[in-house]
Amino acid sequence: MKRIFFGFVTLFISSIFIHIYFLLTKLPLTPRGTDATRQMLFYRYLLTDEYRDLNFFWSWAYGLGGDLFAQFNYYYSTSIFFLLSALVDVGTLEDVIALNLPLSIGKVFLAMFFMFLLLQYEKRSFTASIIGGLLYGGSATFAIYSFIFDFMVDAFVWLPLLILSFHHYLKTKKPLFFIFTFAFIVASNFYFAFITTIYFIIYAIYKYTELEESKSIRHFGKYTLRLALCYTASIGIAAFSFFPAVYQFLSSDRLAKDYDIPAVFAGSFYEKVPQLFFMSYHSNYTIGMAVLVLVLLVGGLCIRKRELLPKKLFVLIVMSFYLIPFMYSLFNGLSAMQNRWYYLIAFTCSFIAGYFFDEIVERKRIWVPAVLSLAALTGYMCWRWPDRPKVSVHYDILLLLLGIAGVTGLVLYTAKNKWRPFASILIMVSLVWTGALQYYAYFTKVNEDVTEGVQQFDTYFDTVGYGQYEGLQVSNKIKQLEEGFGRTIWDSPRIQQNSGMYYGLKTHSAYHSLIPRNLHQLYKENYNIRQIGTVSLYHNYDNRLYLETAFGNEFYVSEAKTWYEPYGYESVYTTTNWHVRQNKNKLPVGFAYPADAWISEETFDSLTTPEKDQAILSAVTVKDRELQLTPSAFDPNELEVETLFTGMEDVTLVNMKKTTDQIYTAEEDAYIEVPYRKTGTTGELIVEIDIKPLKDKDFTVSIQDKEMLQYADKWTWSYPKDSFTFNLGWLYEKETIQIRLTPGSYKIGDVRVYRNSYEPLKKRVDTLKQQGLENIMYHRNKLSGDVTIADDSIFFMSIPYSRGWSVKVDGKKQDTYEVNHAFIGFPLSPGKHKIEMSYVSPFFKESLVISIITLLLVGIYAWRRRKKA
Repeated sequence: MKRIFFGFVTLFISSIFIHIYFLLTKLPLTPRGTDATRQMLFYRYLLTDEYRDLNFFWSWAYGLGGDLFAQFNYYYSTSIFFLLSALVDVGTLEDVIALNLPLSIGKVFLAMFFMFLLLQYEKRSFTASIIGGLLYGGSATFAIYSFIFDFMVDAFVWLPLLILSFHHYLKTKKPLFFIFTFAFIVASNFYFAFITTIYFIIYAIYKYTELEESKSIRHFGKYTLRLALCYTASIGIAAFSFFPAVYQFLSSDRLAKDYDIPAVFAGSFYEKVPQLFFMSYHSNYTIGMAVLVLVLLVGGLCIRKRELLPKKLFVLIVMSFYLIPFMYSLFNGLSAMQNRWYYLIAFTCSFIAGYFFDEIVERKRIWVPAVLSLAALTGYMCWRWPDRPKVSVHYDILLLLLGIAGVTGLVLYTAKNKWRPFASILIMVSLVWTGALQYYAYFTKVNEDVTEGVQQFDTYFDTVGYGQYEGLQVSNKIKQLEEGFGRTIWDSPRIQQNSGMYYGLKTHSAYHSLIPRNLHQLYKENYNIRQIGTVSLYHNYDNRLYLETAFGNEFYVSEAKTWYEPYGYESVYTTTNWHVRQNKNKLPVGFAYPADAWISEETFDSLTTPEKDQAILSAVTVKDRELQLTPSAFDPNELEVETLFTGMEDVTLVNMKKTTDQIYTAEEDAYIEVPYRKTGTTGELIVEIDIKPLKDKDFTVSIQDKEMLQYADKWTWSYPKDSFTFNLGWLYEKETIQIRLTPGSYKIGDVRVYRNSYEPLKKRVDTLKQQGLENIMYHRNKLSGDVTIADDSIFFMSIPYSRGWSVKVDGKKQDTYEVNHAFIGFPLSPGKHKIEMSYVSPFFKESLVISIITLLLVGIYAWRRRKKA
């Protein structure tokens, strides 16, 4: 126990020292302007707030409303570290940020300590076990993910504990520790559970080669079967979390793209491999381990001992994965290439290097491998230095010097027993400093523009969408003015897409990796709303009033000084920088369409974009036959939409030229000038353009002050599109429309200009209001209200459709359908009705039953085994 205690203390102090950068600078451990502040910061605040209110399944402040438990499993919802941090009361985003440093220290410490325990269980020396822990926690990959994607570090922590539980199972034949550890990992994060599972399969095959039993195909089959049963039990125990999360992943648009995975990387990548393994500290492909890892691995590989052959092959195979693009796709679920699995390499190298330490000491042969390794690495770095920034060279030299100090300690340790206490301290100090330097170098690089101190961070977070006083004023005022159930559009390029999560507003905007496919398609395809071209985001409606109204928008917030004024809104509140308007034509969250006011999806697809917008207040789009019981009375000819221009024949090209049919080349400051027919009708001026670059690259299309950024198809998170819509509003008065393009060659189809009349808006809204939901009450994952229906109707709720919703009408369960592409709908008969809705993550209840049954079976197995023993 003394060893465990001293190991605990040593590694805990080391984990604190490794974070010396933040201890010295007092800077928050979070970057600005990245996903850490645009996504994860808001998620943690939202989940903490909702969990402390005992709400685990649904949030109205997550865009149009969304799943908490399953969709956020990819991030935090079942993370033990997050759940512990949720016990701390957080009132502001700054409070959430303040938890980052202690959480990072705690995670790094646990990762090192579990590695220490694993090596101790393998009967390695105290020094070897400490070295293994320091090598693992001191790698730069920890620093990178602690800073940007803190939730990913959880997987780094649990891997050595899983391997420890597996070794315990192989040694004792008692599987409970192993089963529950794997179940814990699966329940914590399904994505990293997949990565860890792939690695474990490889590890289990390697470990089989080390077993002392006589081996045969039959024996290997039994070995595999036992592990498969243990893994199945783990999945069963974790089912309550695993299956709902996988369902939400498969219901997203993440699998919409095909990815071209090359057979090999470019030659420049292979040239940098040693640098990325041991030196580089600011690259997406960095592992950044200590130089001592190289010496220990080379020294171990040089030992001629048959028993070490499986370990040698295993570490070489895992390291070779780094060089193979396919492995990057495999660990990411056979999709886009990702490097989030590098912790597997860091773990493997650290574990095997720690193991090799004792073998090297036993044979006292390290001089030759040490000198050759250091000479080779030094020569390589000298070759690379001309291409490296001067500051990088300085860090390289320091890391080499620390490596030399560690190797010196290793040589002294092997030389004489009386030198071992001093040598151990020298090795450990060099590794702690190496870890601190790797972290320091990375943090200094990414924070190079904020080295003046905390002041700039305070300024950054005192902006709209974060902790700005005016933003909080506006959001609090909106909550006071809200009537029943109202959503808010905050129309400003300065606002964060997830600000509603912090302000507690019901918005039309979310930035999240698992946006449901139906919502994503609603914005990008069904209504072709101007959006950023990524699968992870939806954001407002480009001021398209019919959509805003149908989907329950009540408030419109814009900057005080802006030319645009939304139609049909009245001013209700102003501050120095912000103007709040309230929708005079607001529709409730639920309202009824007449039973014959429906559109088939085929009819919907035949409409023009503005016709689709206007039609939503006349008829509901349905795909289920159960809602098409009455012949449709919808007549597209009644829609008041005018076509003002179409084609490319009469446009004027400025700084552009047409090379062949539909092929155009744009130079600097290029634009297409489009004439259009003026009308006296009040309504939105809608412009559409079909365009695709000939080369796969990012490009921008802009009209007046509205811009559309489309990412290259090859970018992992891009969403391919070649038709884009701009709403120029109802106040546009210029004689022509200028469509500006970034330089490049494009295939351009048609340009279309429409006027979407506002004349029918008020009448249609008033009609729908007559059968709208009243006395609305909502809290946590529930919503209720009353409605009076005159005739057979299709009731529409502007709440995203999910099979997790349970709807009762007058206390009786009501089947629900997906209508208007992404929302809840169901039939209603004439009369007064009480509507009650509640949400539980899809498959949670069924999966919880599986978890309980599996726990009972595992408990019975353990009881019978103990009784038999």
